[in-house]
Amino acid sequence: MDFRHSWHRFVASVSRITRGLLVALVLIGVLGLLGAVAYSYSRLSVSSPRVVAISPSITDDIQSLVRAGSDLANGDLLGAAGRIIEGVDFDVEVDISNEGVLPVYVGTSDHVLVLNGVEVTTSKLSKGDWIGPDSTSTISVEVTLLLTELPGAVVLGIVQGGLIDVRLESRVGWGIFSKTIHTQVTRFRITESVESIVRGLLPN
Repeated sequence: MDFRHSWHRFVASVSRITRGLLVALVLIGVLGLLGAVAYSYSRLSVSSPRVVAISPSITDDIQSLVRAGSDLANGDLLGAAGRIIEGVDFDVEVDISNEGVLPVYVGTSDHVLVLNGVEVTTSKLSKGDWIGPDSTSTISVEVTLLLTELPGAVVLGIVQGGLIDVRLESRVGWGIFSKTIHTQVTRFRITESVESIVRGLLPN
């Protein structure tokens, strides 16, 4: 009788220890997985922006073009630009890279366009995507702005032709794993001035 009682106590004790070990192993596994997920999110990076295009949207109204030509003849380059440029289209791409060990879901990411050190847009959203380990997802940020919404130096760069500094402030990740990344500056050269555009559009 004593042997059977001791045996049952031994089996019950082993069962408790086994259950405890299983619970501990599960907790260790969950904590390890959370740690790997957190590490992978911490390894998200955003590349320097690639400027696909910065292009003025030019009116096709002949009267506006003729008046712009008159402004140019009088040396008023900004006045000519104001008559013919209906907006400026910016097309910028960045790569979001996962240098971690697990695939991560990057939810809707926010991107603010910064030109010559000045924020010129509110957050522009891009759709969510899964990014695998050592993989990259390309995000396109496309916006159209009026001349009046741009810093003076950027307007001059667009009107006269010149260099514009472009970068993004990007918030990427998902929920508590989100972080804001300030990209490096990319310099983009405007090669066609307003003067050359107007002279090319005016009837001979």
